[in-house]
Amino acid sequence: MRAERRSNAVFYSVNREHLAWPAVEVLVGLRRELLSRITEHVRTWPVPAQTVAVFGSLARGEGGTDSDVDLLLVHDDDLTDERSRSWEEQVDSLVTAIEAWTGNRAQPYDVSLGEVRAHVDAGEPLVQSWRRDAVTLAGREVSALLRSVSR
Repeated sequence: MRAERRSNAVFYSVNREHLAWPAVEVLVGLRRELLSRITEHVRTWPVPAQTVAVFGSLARGEGGTDSDVDLLLVHDDDLTDERSRSWEEQVDSLVTAIEAWTGNRAQPYDVSLGEVRAHVDAGEPLVQSWRRDAVTLAGREVSALLRSVSR
């Protein structure tokens, strides 16, 4: 960092020549890298999701070393037994991967489209968090999903 005093304020700029800059750059990009890895992981799923999004502190860019990784995972209403087992396996695989990548606990909120509709109809506070914070990584945008199930 470079600091320059101007009138009553101090202006800071990045010193990319500093030996520590590559490490700082990696640290600054951790959130972006995690979102990219989650996106790539869910793109390989044999049972596609209606929506995959993060919400909460990670979505707001406020997550820390003790923060959970909150995931909204929406699947079709009509999963057969076989597809249901595959869905559960891929969700478990994602949770394991996120915990290995970050050291943080992954908290999947795994719901069907019908369950999302029920949450919206009931005015669940969690829906407001999705509306306000969610960052969609795959499938339908959360805002479009919520509009489609609203009555």
